[in-house]
Amino acid sequence: MTARQHPSGVNSMDVAQWFCYLLGSAITHIWDAGQLNHNSVVDDLKVARHYLDLKIAQLERDEGKPHV
Repeated sequence: MTARQHPSGVNSMDVAQWFCYLLGSAITHIWDAGQLNHNSVVDDLKVARHYLDLKIAQLERDEGKPHV
């Protein structure tokens, strides 16, 4: 998947690079929803939700552990 430039001039990858992999992937799928690879908006948002669910599970699993 290649990043698409938003009308603001900002590229999704320019934003996503500042986040961990799971959140960055969710951001890119939301940002580019329906624009790439002939996917529907709904399909892209479902993929974004999948990445968010993985991140939530990770945070719940690590709750109470010190962050290093």
